[in-house]
This record gives sequence, structure tokens and C-alpha cells, in this order.
Amino acid sequence: EGLAAAGRVLVVFAFIPLFWAMWDQNLAEWVLQAQKLDLTLFSGVVALPSQVQLANPVFLVSFLPLFTYGIYPLCEKLGLKLTPLRKIGAGLIFTGLSFVIIAQIQDSIDLGGHPSIWKQIFGYMILACGEILVWVTCLEYAYTNSPKYMKSTMAAIGLLTVSLGNYLVALMNRSIS
Repeated sequence: EGLAAAGRVLVVFAFIPLFWAMWDQNLAEWVLQAQKLDLTLFSGVVALPSQVQLANPVFLVSFLPLFTYGIYPLCEKLGLKLTPLRKIGAGLIFTGLSFVIIAQIQDSIDLGGHPSIWKQIFGYMILACGEILVWVTCLEYAYTNSPKYMKSTMAAIGLLTVSLGNYLVALMNRSIS
């Protein structure tokens, strides 16, 4: 039974390196984009391009209780059965949507515009929702579906998906350059 459970977890984890490869773009490409934005947060308060990344962890920490105690129970009340695979699928959609937002910002920049940083912060907000739906669900799924003696191994495999995503980005960057 332990190996069957581990196999199910590994099948779910098979797609997660692609998520991390996409997610990694906010660490570099989004910061480069932020250099071309109007970085005014409020009257007289201007952010540095690298400071904008702070939005992601702030949204993560803020939204975890919102999802756990608000959104998930509300969906269940409305009759939407939230299986781990559905949460992960929704998270991948949110992640893709965040990239649509970033692409629209880039289109505006390419046309000579100087969009507000708030548009990119909105992209970070959507990305954080995707991260909660994908990564937190994967960790929970691995922990609850693996036998006691394999919980640490499954957590390590989960972290391996992050490494594999980073490796995919490195391969892409190498082929581009």
C-alpha cells in the first residue's frame, strides 16, 4: 500500500516542475519589467524594482487563512467538491492568468506606455493565489497520502520539483543565450 500511495503522489508531482519554471519568472523577468513601470505606490512613496517582489510573500501569508477558512468552505457550501487535483488545476489557471496580466503590461510598455506598478502587483496577487492552490495543495496531498515512514521522503520529492523547475529555467535561459 505504501508504494501505491507514493506512486499516486509522484504522478501528481510530475507536473509541478513546470509550475515552478513559470513561477521562477517573477524572480528575474518581472523585476526587469518593473524597471520600466511607474513605481509610485502612494503619494511620495516610490518602490525600487526589486522591492516589488515583496508582494508575493505578503499575499501568500495573507491569503492562506482566507483560502483555508473562507474560500474553500464557501466552495464546498456551494456544492463545488474541491479535490486536490481540482485545486491544482485551478492554481495552474491562476498562474497562467498572472502571466496574461504581465504580458498585457509588457504590451503597454512596448507601445510606449508607463503603466503603474499596481498592475504588476495585481499579477503578483493572482500568482500567489496560484501558488497556494498548487504548492500548498501538493504538500498537503503528499503528506496525507503517503505512509508514515515516507512523509519526509515525499516532502523531499516535493522540494525536488522546485529544483527541477529551476533546472528547466536554466536550460531555457542557456538555449536562449
